[in-house]
Amino acid sequence: LQLQAHYEIMDGRPEDALVYAKKLGKLAPAASHLVHMPAHTFFHAGLYQEAAVVNAKAIEADSDWLKAGGDPAPPMAASAELPMYYAHNLAFGLAGSMMSGDAQLALKYADHAQKVWPAERLSIGGGAYAVSRTYVALARYAPDKALQIPENTSEPRFILYRHHARGEAFLLRGDVAGARGELK
Repeated sequence: LQLQAHYEIMDGRPEDALVYAKKLGKLAPAASHLVHMPAHTFFHAGLYQEAAVVNAKAIEADSDWLKAGGDPAPPMAASAELPMYYAHNLAFGLAGSMMSGDAQLALKYADHAQKVWPAERLSIGGGAYAVSRTYVALARYAPDKALQIPENTSEPRFILYRHHARGEAFLLRGDVAGARGELK
């Protein structure tokens, strides 16, 4: 319903906003959230690759901000070590790369998530949100890696996405019994 309401606000024609979306991120290239925002319009218009790319640019803006000594996040943020929307940008960019079929970029997002949230930090803030979603990219584009995802019971998302990734990986290998085992 929320997506439908959002779509109706745009009068069902997201392509009308594309000219503005393409300009928005360029107005303040160091403001990661503004860089990211066109991705919403791109997604509604079916421009998934563009959504993936602007989210990578938003992550880059956040990384540049941190390197320059910027404060990572307001005190109420889920993780005090990363900017507030870092995990959102990563998950959104991953979705765009998956929807566009860009295996290389999807795997870059997955690799980046593992570096930003290593195993010892997975339960902190956005790590659970972003990292668990990267398991879908591994399942589709790196099934051997998907089958090596370690079990993590600290968060239900890890359990769900791990089983999904392993099931998909088994199916890509033609191992129906293995996939059924993950379903159970």
